[in-house]
Amino acid sequence: MHRLSQIAVLLLVAVRLNAQSPHGEAMKMDCAQCHVPADWTSISDSIPFDHDLTRYPLAGTHAQVECKSCHASLVFNEAPGQCNACHADIHSLSVGDDCARCHSPNSWLVDGIPELHEENGFPLIGAHGNLSCVDCHASEAALQFARNGNDCISCHQDDLMRTRNPDHTSAGFSTDCIQCHDPLSTGWETDIVDHDFFPLTMGHAISDCSQCHTEGSFATASPECISCHQDDYAATVDPGHIAAGFSTDCATCHTTSPGWAPATYAHESYPLEGAHAAASCTQCHNGNYTNTPSTCDGCHLPDYTATTNPNHTAAGFATDCATCHNETAWSPSNYDHSSYPLVGSHTTVSCDQCHNGNYNNTPNTCDGCHLPDYNATSNPNHAVAGFATDCATCHNETAWSPSSYDHSGYPLVGSHTTVSCDQCHNGNYNNTPNTCNGCHLPDYNATTNPNHVAAQFPTDCAQCHDETAWTPSSYDHNTTGFPLTGGHTGIDCLQCHANGYQGTPSNCDACHMPEYNGTTNPNHAAAQFPTNCALCHDESAWGNSTFDHNTTNFPLTGGHVGVNCLACHSNGYQGTPTNCDACHMPDFNGTTNPNHTAAQFATNCTQCHDETAWAPSSYNHNTTGFPLTGGHTGVDCLQCHTNGYQGTPSDCDGCHMPDYNGTTNPSHAAAQFPTDCALCHTESAWSPSSYDHSGFPLLGSHTSVSCNQCHNGNYNNTPNTCAGCHMPDYNGTTNPNHAAAQFPVDCVLCHGETSWVPSTYDHNATGFPLTGGHAGVNCLQCHSNGYQGTPADCDACHMADYNGTNNPDHQTAQFPTDCAQCHSISAWVPSTFDHDAMYFPIYNGTHDGDWNTCADCHTNPNDYSVFSCIDCHNNQAQLANSHSGENGYAYNSAACFNCHPNGN
Repeated sequence: MHRLSQIAVLLLVAVRLNAQSPHGEAMKMDCAQCHVPADWTSISDSIPFDHDLTRYPLAGTHAQVECKSCHASLVFNEAPGQCNACHADIHSLSVGDDCARCHSPNSWLVDGIPELHEENGFPLIGAHGNLSCVDCHASEAALQFARNGNDCISCHQDDLMRTRNPDHTSAGFSTDCIQCHDPLSTGWETDIVDHDFFPLTMGHAISDCSQCHTEGSFATASPECISCHQDDYAATVDPGHIAAGFSTDCATCHTTSPGWAPATYAHESYPLEGAHAAASCTQCHNGNYTNTPSTCDGCHLPDYTATTNPNHTAAGFATDCATCHNETAWSPSNYDHSSYPLVGSHTTVSCDQCHNGNYNNTPNTCDGCHLPDYNATSNPNHAVAGFATDCATCHNETAWSPSSYDHSGYPLVGSHTTVSCDQCHNGNYNNTPNTCNGCHLPDYNATTNPNHVAAQFPTDCAQCHDETAWTPSSYDHNTTGFPLTGGHTGIDCLQCHANGYQGTPSNCDACHMPEYNGTTNPNHAAAQFPTNCALCHDESAWGNSTFDHNTTNFPLTGGHVGVNCLACHSNGYQGTPTNCDACHMPDFNGTTNPNHTAAQFATNCTQCHDETAWAPSSYNHNTTGFPLTGGHTGVDCLQCHTNGYQGTPSDCDGCHMPDYNGTTNPSHAAAQFPTDCALCHTESAWSPSSYDHSGFPLLGSHTSVSCNQCHNGNYNNTPNTCAGCHMPDYNGTTNPNHAAAQFPVDCVLCHGETSWVPSTYDHNATGFPLTGGHAGVNCLQCHSNGYQGTPADCDACHMADYNGTNNPDHQTAQFPTDCAQCHSISAWVPSTFDHDAMYFPIYNGTHDGDWNTCADCHTNPNDYSVFSCIDCHNNQAQLANSHSGENGYAYNSAACFNCHPNGN
């Protein structure tokens, strides 16, 4: 250690000579914090360094190790932080290189073997709890623990092969032993067989396995109904299933109830309602249940043909009977005239009056029936005036007269209401102008007071005139960007608009520059005042002026109010500084109680002084990063600022480390509590104290648990995961068996903090919510290999559907295996494929309707990534001519697609 001190002294001398620290560039500390400045060779008795604040706190046996055992050089950050940098791996990398997974700094003994196994996904329960490590981990050396698989078969392959009652191998039993055996038991006996893949309910609830497994093999039995019930299907005569061609999927009509009855058929494709509900099956099916028609005329064409009032055939009525009839009875019937609603006088007209015995192509426009009325009307003469033949413009469906015209396109108000139509329309109702000057330009040109033409007034008369009369008129200057107020109200228009009414300036100096230049008290030009007169003057008069310093960034308050302007603006009114020390630096330097310069106070005077006077002064500690509250308010400044006012620590332990070390109930140092006192103490007093458990909020049953129940007297590294405390609950739960099912050990997925039961699992909280067809699927259908790493890709479950689909053949066409591109989670069919959005627009744009089959473009039926443009666009000479000058043009399909990805 003495030798190390000598080296340190020599290096420190070198530091002073070379101005470079021997501790490396990362060490940014002040040397005086560890070395005595008098000679730089002595080490201070109190070095302000706490290893617990680094990334590698010293605990257990590490706290007793000499520093240089780890810090081989004076560059302290070069010390390794990995266990295997100091400790040889006696396990030969069989368990990884992170010693802290199993060992703690306190001892090399491993106490948590069961817990380690739980983290690895293989809890030591049942018969596994009594085994020696080497029973499973058979390696060349005793301390090599090569990883075994977590699957049962990894160790029990021989047991599976030897078992004869029943013979597991020949029966094709699953190699997942926990499907039948309980891992909590100590033997192979079992009374559980998970038959969820084919639930044994009602008539299937039989105890004799051989009744279904007739061949002595438990792997070949088919789940299809017909595999066992072919004889029942063939023997049924009421109705005869074979003759009727019924499906062999018995579940279509039957349940698993014994005796085949009652049986039902979901007539969802054609719901039976009204009179259909009472009809016998054969009345529609005629003993043939295939290709039974579902349209009305499929059964009711004789009724259609025989109806004479009216004669449906002669009238060419549609054969869709539901247009007028319902399922209750053929009559009474009605027709929904919603495509042309009958209102007013139309309701009393007979059908023939409009249809003339022909119900096809009956006109639905007014003039289709009323053109004779239109042509015969002379007041006014509709044909001569060129009125529209849309009678509804003026007439309604009640009667031809009285009539009206909705002049809402140009509302008539004021004097326009008494004007005759011809006065504006002149006998022509087309293209009548709707602007003021369309009629009133003669009035505009004839007006001389003022002369509208000479003044270039706009021809939009409504700016000054209304529709009551041409006079009196007005102009609302408030509608412009320059409302007239104060002294501006009595000014003649030409005084400002001498150059006309277009582009008149609105800034003050455009009119008032002579007043600006002529003002000497103060001299505006000499003082370089801004030419924005409104800063000091209002619109009442030039002489009523003031300057509101509050509109600037420096409002005058307190002692600043009575100061002469030149005291601050001695260099002019532009760029005057607003910081305190620009004027008050002499006050700062002359103050000795306390000495501002010696104490290195900030030159921002407002931290302690206000604008009323230099004294009395105060310092608002709340403006710093350390406001004084509670017990801190009565403390003398020097009690914290003994080393000056710069760099004063704000951490609790900067002042309160003696309180921390002296506390024994509980012993903070022994328990290795953090030195951030604010976690439990307030600024009012050291006691009473509390701890904010917000890092792990205590809710539900956790609120009544004693601290030691979780911390066990050690407040460091207390686990905050569910499994850290509740692994015994996890292992002991058998309904369902969490360990056997390999449920995740994150209990909050199903349990709340109130109690272990009741529990639930919200699959919507995962990345795979269950909707549509997924909602009713048994869990094991997807999680047959456990609940870890279950794939969420469509093809993980639906590859059989993909391979079995031949319309179109997905494999041959090399369709992507992302089923969601065409299918929804409701069902495999119906499906969609958005060619336009995903690849190339063929249902809109220039290619819409220019193709018949996929093969028109996809010339290789075995690979849909191959396509051709030039099979259709095959005039090479014409294409070369139209692309003349196009850089990179080539006559091939890839080049076409690169330039025209949207088909344009």
